Amino acid sequence: MKMEPFMMNTSKRLSIGTQWRAAGLALTIVCGGSSAAQSLLFSPAPGGVALPDGVGVGYANMQTITTLPTAVQELRVRLTVEGGVGGMINGDLYATLSYQVSAGAPITAYAVLLNRPGRDAGVGDADGYFDNGLNISLGATGPDVHTYQLQTVPGVGSPLTGRWAADGRDADPNDVVVGTPRTAGLDAFQGLNPNGVWTLYVEDTMPGGVARLTGWGLEWTPVAVPEPQALGCVVGILLMGSALCLRRRWAQASRGTAGDASDAAAGRG
Repeated sequence: MKMEPFMMNTSKRLSIGTQWRAAGLALTIVCGGSSAAQSLLFSPAPGGVALPDGVGVGYANMQTITTLPTAVQELRVRLTVEGGVGGMINGDLYATLSYQVSAGAPITAYAVLLNRPGRDAGVGDADGYFDNGLNISLGATGPDVHTYQLQTVPGVGSPLTGRWAADGRDADPNDVVVGTPRTAGLDAFQGLNPNGVWTLYVEDTMPGGVARLTGWGLEWTPVAVPEPQALGCVVGILLMGSALCLRRRWAQASRGTAGDASDAAAGRG
């Protein structure tokens, strides 16, 4: 009697492939950690703090954070400065953010948030933009806040709003131009443990008009932390993988046995 060679059913091959894809989907969905955005908002004083006007010294607001459990994946900074018609101009503003593990420790991360938006080397650009005030969110990516008028021009007396990339130009405010290298962005804070000392520094670099810092804050997406059920998920997927591998080996072994039997039957014929 001639035996037919053993052939693995196509539907079974598709079934195994589907199971592998399902396993990968389960790993993505069930084993994914929590990474919901978090935020902390700070008010320097009721009604805000008036910034020294063009005297070469700004205002620093220091905040100590001690209760956050996860590292920073992406950081954004909320910043609200009021000017109003006849007040300061946005082209006067210089702002930085720094982080230390503890008070008195070396600065671990540093970013230039604003460096006289609009200031450039061209005629009429030395003072920067003449808009009054801002209420913005600054991050590591997005349109450059230094050249925000390429995207939008606020109405007279209205603050700049929206989401922007931090200026990042680590240069003297009297020398900064659009082409200054952007080497001090908020990407420097990625991976940091947020617990520590955060210092916002804001300066009104030129005389004329009054600027008030009315609020600022930190917004961050934490590095995802696997949920407790993730361990069970991983173990289950490993067991599924082992079972599929054993099934495949059994199928290969059966195919070989069937082939030998077929050859033997052919020899007897």
